[in-house]
Amino acid sequence: IDIKVLTDNPATGSQFTLSLEPTAQPASFTASSNACSQITLTFPAANTITNAAGYLIIQRAGAAPTGLPADATGYTVGASLGDGQVVAVLVSTTATSANFSGLSGTGTQYHYSLIPFGYNGSNAPTYNYLTTGFRTASAAISCTNYYVNDVYTAGTDVYTTAAGNDANNGTSASTPKATVTSLLASY
Repeated sequence: IDIKVLTDNPATGSQFTLSLEPTAQPASFTASSNACSQITLTFPAANTITNAAGYLIIQRAGAAPTGLPADATGYTVGASLGDGQVVAVLVSTTATSANFSGLSGTGTQYHYSLIPFGYNGSNAPTYNYLTTGFRTASAAISCTNYYVNDVYTAGTDVYTTAAGNDANNGTSASTPKATVTSLLASY
């Protein structure tokens, strides 16, 4: 029997092993609206979870995102993931918050998924996401309009329906403040 082994062209390329999967989900995750177009998320640092190198944050307006990341895949901000969008890939193990601005729609509820991942720090094929039991949070954009009217003229005022008075709360067209100074002092 004559056996020949080819050794002239060995297979080339890089192969990577998944990083270890994080052992747990973060202990907490909250969302709050702190401006007319901004939501702040808070969470424990990734370094509080064994094997976690960071977090992937997915956003969806109106309902919770249902898409999940695939292991061995690196995502970039703006990428679609199911019915949601990746809004942050936090590779800092010490980050404890993320701010998202430019959001629109007073009353619009924004939903977020926070998914911890293991990662070797430089190779996308090593991403390993813990997708079971991930944390979710949501917040609605809220804005308050304030009204000031120093002199009321019936039929010509567009934004108010009454004369301003600094004893008013300034939060409706019928209860405007008389001065901006009073409004700023009140809020």
